[in-house]
Amino acid sequence: KTHSKADMEKKKRELFGEDADKIWTGDMLATEVRTAKMQDVMAVLNKSSDTTIDEKIKVYRNALNDTYKGTPEEFFLYQKEILSKAFFSLDSVQDVLKQMSPEERQQEMNYIRSKMGFDSHEIDQMAEIDAKREQRWNTGLEYMQERNNIVENFKGAELEEKLKELREKYFQDEASTIERE
Repeated sequence: KTHSKADMEKKKRELFGEDADKIWTGDMLATEVRTAKMQDVMAVLNKSSDTTIDEKIKVYRNALNDTYKGTPEEFFLYQKEILSKAFFSLDSVQDVLKQMSPEERQQEMNYIRSKMGFDSHEIDQMAEIDAKREQRWNTGLEYMQERNNIVENFKGAELEEKLKELREKYFQDEASTIERE
């Protein structure tokens, strides 16, 4: 059963009387302070180009533990998927990963995931997904290069025919979807 905000407020007042506002206002302020603290850490990490991935992970994990351990949001520390996505989304992390060869990048991503609490089986599964994404990305780049070449060299019905052949070459069953897009 879901409760409206008014129902929750009524129940809090029944249980805690006039102290309800003090209790929940303090909790809300503490939660906001923790959120702001992590936002500040993320902003610093996002711009930190002079630190290694290991240093970034250490700062990130320490800040998470310092911020959430022993709080109502402690469950957040066990959300490895969310925590790793947030870490991977940092510009400073992406900048490092972009400079690596695909093999080095995958090794580094696997390493980061291990530091975020993923086990070897989970890391292997994610590496397979990464490989599929990398392949699709590369296919898309190759397609766009050939497409640009065709657009520069053909016009009219011949252009449309060449583009259709190109879509079928790269996307087989998805060619008609690509054409509509």
